[in-house]
Amino acid sequence: MNSTAIKELLNKPIDLFNEANKKKSSLFGKNVFFAKNIHLNLTNICVEKCGFCPFARNKNDSDAYKLTPEVVASKLADLQWLSEVHITSGLNHDLKWSEVLQILDSIKKTVPHVTIKSLTAVEIEFYAKEEDKAIEEIIEDLLKHGSVSLTGGGAEILKDDMRTKLLTKKTSPEMWLKIHEAAHKLGLKSNATMLYGHFETFDDILDHLNLIEDLQQKTGGFQAFIPLKFQPLNTKFQHLSPATSIKTLQTIAISRLILSIPHIKAYWPSIGQDCSLMALWAGADDLEGTLVDEKIMHEGGSPEPGGLSDESLKKMINDIGLVPYERNSLYEKMQ
Repeated sequence: MNSTAIKELLNKPIDLFNEANKKKSSLFGKNVFFAKNIHLNLTNICVEKCGFCPFARNKNDSDAYKLTPEVVASKLADLQWLSEVHITSGLNHDLKWSEVLQILDSIKKTVPHVTIKSLTAVEIEFYAKEEDKAIEEIIEDLLKHGSVSLTGGGAEILKDDMRTKLLTKKTSPEMWLKIHEAAHKLGLKSNATMLYGHFETFDDILDHLNLIEDLQQKTGGFQAFIPLKFQPLNTKFQHLSPATSIKTLQTIAISRLILSIPHIKAYWPSIGQDCSLMALWAGADDLEGTLVDEKIMHEGGSPEPGGLSDESLKKMINDIGLVPYERNSLYEKMQ
């Protein structure tokens, strides 16, 4: 569906949601995907101080931290039920690339059955510069050490003017796309995100989606798209009101209609559990997962719990007449 038709449907939200649901249902029927997963943020120390980020700390802050391979192993030792480990971090000169790879090795040793989804395009660019390596070499290191997918973070809105307004200088739109294209060519799947609910218009959202869809048509390497609602608490934009539930559902619906990426996530720490269930009618097919220890959205003011049990997720899905489908990072069915 083209952007002109999408814009017309934006004025008819019920029709928009029904169209998105029709497309989603044609792909997955009543299945709703989720993973038993944990989000590991290896460090909150970050040299970038993006205006929209509630998570970054300076090295000398009292709550600054950096995880070690040993700490990660101890965190995971009692979580043998996990199917996925999701890793992102701040940009910390003291977290060396060799340590990141050692952490990946410790994860595979501690929970060998999990799939690992690790790092954003922003971190890939950072470590390529730190190590004086090509982007492709960093991606190959991830593959060698057990990662099967890149995370989708750092996309925000893929427009320079939006990045200026959001007070961020990290990873240009062109570089973000280049890194994901390189990953796809080397056999690493990836996700894509979008941060909405700040200064953007629906035209900006459509431009962002069309850039991602252009790359998907070229490589087919994106597995999932995650619209992330901006949480303003503890950021430089605390005066902004969070996006309404209607805007969230509209954003998810147009994502489904524009993108050929198979999976659209209703990311419950960002949009809330109730809105996530509504999103399953508006084109989303994936509730993300248990999300043990999620920090970034919570530091931005999300009132949701720090994690959900898989039984809670299954009950949410069953209660609206849909079917839970437990997956790993590659959307393979877990037994």
